[in-house]
Amino acid sequence: MKKSQFPFSGLLAAMVAGLALTACAHGTVSRDTVSVSATTDSLIRTPIEDSQFEQLLPGASVFFVYGGVGMGVPTAQVSKLDANVSFDRHIHSQDYHAVVIAGNYQHWEDGDLDQGPVMTSGSTYFQRGNVPHYDACLGPETCVLYVYFPVSADFEFVPAN
Repeated sequence: MKKSQFPFSGLLAAMVAGLALTACAHGTVSRDTVSVSATTDSLIRTPIEDSQFEQLLPGASVFFVYGGVGMGVPTAQVSKLDANVSFDRHIHSQDYHAVVIAGNYQHWEDGDLDQGPVMTSGSTYFQRGNVPHYDACLGPETCVLYVYFPVSADFEFVPAN
């Protein structure tokens, strides 16, 4: 058996399952109009190596577990941020939750005295919607995050005040 490349994989699996069950309680969610609940398979597994990541922004790619940016539905995604990439001030119109799977990651809001703690595997955060914030993957490795938007996913870069 191959050892997981990510520590805390049991904890992460429990957290992801809990978030997914929460989303399922809100009804069937689809990606590209194909509903996961419509399949006859009782189990669908997607190793990260087989996940089809799409470039969202330069330095950021995403694999949608379900939903998607701008679709107006609950969304769960795995995001990869290149080492040493940061994202300027931006907002999302809805709240979201995130779990750091790998990497050295920072997330902060306007008015914070610094860029917050360096978050590593197993760290979590909640971000209220419509609150300007920033993100950075400090490297040296790629940052990987599981992100759950219970209502819908979007983003918009906003100028500094």
